[in-house]
Amino acid sequence: MATKKQSQKRKNTLDLSFILKIAVYLVLSTQWLYFERINAIFTIPIPIGALIALALSSRDRFKIDRKIEYVVILLAMFVGFWLPIGFTFNY
Repeated sequence: MATKKQSQKRKNTLDLSFILKIAVYLVLSTQWLYFERINAIFTIPIPIGALIALALSSRDRFKIDRKIEYVVILLAMFVGFWLPIGFTFNY
């Protein structure tokens, strides 16, 4: 009986850590860095948060469901592009 309780506790801990990790990737990958010229029409967007999230996910110790992590990062990156989320530098 003791081994079943320990395995259940470990599974719950892994589930919570996976959900927390996905939430961190979601928030981080929506961040963009925009460079705008004051008198010009164009802007240069750089997905700085998605790059950091990809670097973190590639160095992950647990390689469970990496495809799901990549999909979450990619979708959050596109959502962050159309929403006004991120930092803007005017020069």
